[in-house]
Amino acid sequence: MQAFNRASNFVLSGCYFVNNIGKKESLDDDHNPDSSVRIDGTLISSLTSDNGGINSPIFFIHSISPSHVRSYGECIAKHCKEEQALFASVFFRRVLSVFPAEGKRRLVPTLAYQLAVSPYAPEELKVEILGALYMEPDIPEHNLKNQFQKLIVNPLLNVAHVLPADHPVIFLLDSVQNIDSAVVVDVLRELTSAVTFLRQATVPVNAKAVITGVGYDKVFQAFKSDPPDQITSMPVSGPPSLLARSRAVFFPVLDWKYGRPEFFQRLVELSGVGVAMVGLPAFVMLTSMAILPAPLGVLVGTFGSLFLAIGMTTAASVGLTIVVYREAIRFVYNKSV
Repeated sequence: MQAFNRASNFVLSGCYFVNNIGKKESLDDDHNPDSSVRIDGTLISSLTSDNGGINSPIFFIHSISPSHVRSYGECIAKHCKEEQALFASVFFRRVLSVFPAEGKRRLVPTLAYQLAVSPYAPEELKVEILGALYMEPDIPEHNLKNQFQKLIVNPLLNVAHVLPADHPVIFLLDSVQNIDSAVVVDVLRELTSAVTFLRQATVPVNAKAVITGVGYDKVFQAFKSDPPDQITSMPVSGPPSLLARSRAVFFPVLDWKYGRPEFFQRLVELSGVGVAMVGLPAFVMLTSMAILPAPLGVLVGTFGSLFLAIGMTTAASVGLTIVVYREAIRFVYNKSV
């Protein structure tokens, strides 16, 4: 086992480890979460200790705003880092809903990777995780249950005697609304099952999980099969911004959209972009003609809407290119542990 007893010198080809640096997959020192976002102190204290008054090991934090949800996840990550907790996180992006198989393939290896390279992980845990991958390099191709069992549960149980009982192992899944609707139930079920199994073992592991997401019905449905006393739902309201209030008005429509097939969701999103790219220039044109005198209004409206349309088209093209490039790199480039 000496050949791979440290996470820095073991290369595993074919596994889809995610490089978190600079991609908001984890929290770095230079990034500060939105200062306007606040999470209840009881939840914070319950995460890294058992004195917070909440006995449930699984927390679900939800809001109506994706940006607020992401900020909640970043707050949790920052707190765990400050408390020097053994911590693993995945911040899901919307693009993964287009490739649900990739989401399943990356999730557990990414969590295991972060446990293995954590500065607070004992060397024995690194050996267990990397040893499992060395013996079965195709684990990321297994179903989620086997992945959790072989890369998370078994390694933690095998080193439970060296893990400090007062420092929990914390898993964070952020923005779970971005997972494909056919996958989210499996992901949340297997994570909660793994945490429960670890806590009920002969030599228990103090494992906890935090799940953040927009409160769509499909996300709530994923918890229906779990015992009701297993989940602590913590609805956290976002800052009272104009954007948040506007989203609240249309939330029933958004919730309805997420109950439809993935292809229909993509179609609605593309239609929304198309309406925005046509509607905003038209709004500028009509507003200019209504406010300004006739010749000036037509001139300002024409050039204003033209420049706006060109700018929006350019921004959309650049943004799409960047997204496609970054995702292509993730698919074809194998990370080293």
